[in-house]
Amino acid sequence: MSKVDDWFNKDDAKKQSSSLGADFQAQADSKTEVKADDAPSDIPINQPELPLE
Repeated sequence: MSKVDDWFNKDDAKKQSSSLGADFQAQADSKTEVKADDAPSDIPINQPELPLE
């Protein structure tokens, strides 16, 4: 059976740099925070339980 080293050179993988981390960080920094809505909710929280008939 062949090994990973037969097909891929480990030294080349170490030399390659990816800008994926920098792109992800830039995207995360550009997002705005979601703020809570100050308007009262129209949905009542304490609803009666419905019968299962």
